[in-house]
Amino acid sequence: MGELTRRELAWMDTIHRTEAKTKFFRFITEITDNCIDWYIVAALFFINPATRIITYRFFAALALEFVICHLLLKPLTKRERPFVYNGKPYLIKKRPMDKSFPSGHSAWSFCMVSVVGMAQSIWFIPILILALLVCYSRVYLNVHYPSDVAGGILLGIACGILFSIII
Repeated sequence: MGELTRRELAWMDTIHRTEAKTKFFRFITEITDNCIDWYIVAALFFINPATRIITYRFFAALALEFVICHLLLKPLTKRERPFVYNGKPYLIKKRPMDKSFPSGHSAWSFCMVSVVGMAQSIWFIPILILALLVCYSRVYLNVHYPSDVAGGILLGIACGILFSIII
């Protein structure tokens, strides 16, 4: 275990968890499992011909994010999740079986944030708030380190911006 991991675990120990907050963040993370919330948002953008391009850009960014995150980075880094090291329970229903870095939830959330931001949509702020809640929920629920989330955010932003430029 590296120094960064030790520091992150120490910081994560300072998070005050309550039953109500755990229920709230479990809900937030569950609506984003398998990217369902962002598929719904993308479908809503698709309905309006003026915002349909956001949907195309999002799905292109999401495809690249999946390859980089789940097929390249997670297998290469092989970073164990926090609950493996700190011995505390993961607070989600199903134990994650893949590796920790980067956070896929954070990456696909910020694919949407960056695509919507680049389109200068009025929905940018609500989508950003939801994405930030998703990111924090992953740390709160003891399934990701803050650096996993940061890596996911950067990956999502890069993929979203790339496809906002080329599509």
